[in-house]
Amino acid sequence: MKNKLKIVLLLSLIHLKILLQSNQAFCTSPTIESSRLELTPSEGLHSNTPNSIITPIEININNKAQISDDKIEKLKSTVTKAVSFFREATGETTNPINIHIGTGTDKLNTGYALNINSIVFVEDNDIINMGLDSVDVINHEVFHALLCGKKPDLCQTLSTIQAKERALHEAFADFFAYQLNQDSCMGENYYRNKSCVRSYSTDLIFSLIDGPNVKDIIGNIIVSNLVKSENNGIHLKEVWQFILAFGMSLDQLSHLSPSLSQELETTQSYAFTDDAQTNTGCDKLRRCRFANGVTYQMIFQANDTLLKDHPDLQIIWVSGNDNSKPPQGFSITPHENNQFTFNITIQDGAKIEKAVAGFVSGGKVIGYRTFHFSRKLKP
Repeated sequence: MKNKLKIVLLLSLIHLKILLQSNQAFCTSPTIESSRLELTPSEGLHSNTPNSIITPIEININNKAQISDDKIEKLKSTVTKAVSFFREATGETTNPINIHIGTGTDKLNTGYALNINSIVFVEDNDIINMGLDSVDVINHEVFHALLCGKKPDLCQTLSTIQAKERALHEAFADFFAYQLNQDSCMGENYYRNKSCVRSYSTDLIFSLIDGPNVKDIIGNIIVSNLVKSENNGIHLKEVWQFILAFGMSLDQLSHLSPSLSQELETTQSYAFTDDAQTNTGCDKLRRCRFANGVTYQMIFQANDTLLKDHPDLQIIWVSGNDNSKPPQGFSITPHENNQFTFNITIQDGAKIEKAVAGFVSGGKVIGYRTFHFSRKLKP
């Protein structure tokens, strides 16, 4: 029994490591020259509009990036296919697809920039060729550009609406990419140290996660359901009809996917609270400072609904700096065999460390909470 439990915990640690990796981007100063490419419907995809109606693509090329003509043609081919596929579901669009390669904007990472209505590819040590080698990422960003071109009212409020609403933008962009290249992984050939950006499928529950990337995770939960629902007749056409009718409203998701709406409604009732601010002196951002020689206690509480659906729920602590290991500078042990109460002490040589409490059920990570541990400088 103990060996079986060790195997389950090991698999959970590996799963949590994959889920919690993140990357940051940076950019450099530009030298820019521009070219204009004309886009026509791709072969094998049928547009409902005349071939004479074309969407121009504006590409700004950074000389330092040294993008070859072959790379440009591959990019053009990928975008052509994506726009043609979009046309099949939504009708003709004459909005230009603006693409900036290299720097020259204030955007620090590869993605769609609303303020200049452009897809921007920028240099980053962690990203392969600025993301230009990832067909899924290109398709994902093309969807953002086309959506904002067709429905600018849905994009202008992105900076003010809640993360859960913004998550629909990410989910639908991922689903668009999935429908063009149907496999299990979104964004191959993007990161140097990861096989892809994320899996299309996830076991995470949106009410059991927190942190700055909650928008992406909620979007991942939504697209995971949409991929499963594809066999039930949900395709890009149905997604676009939903957008036209209801915009980006989570409250109306039952009109698109009843099972997804039910899943979100059920899991929204789950609650897993912690008393970090009370017993350990953590602040609202879960930054916790521990004094030498003092044992702190952190208590988590799961509500009845969560425990009923996940009776085997447990917590596994890992280091956010190396997700394959427990926190290195801090001892975290169960309090009197209570799986939701932990004693925490700081060890000699401890440094500032990100500690992640992973919520595990059925051998799968269904949520997590992130803390920032450090030493208390004054008694």
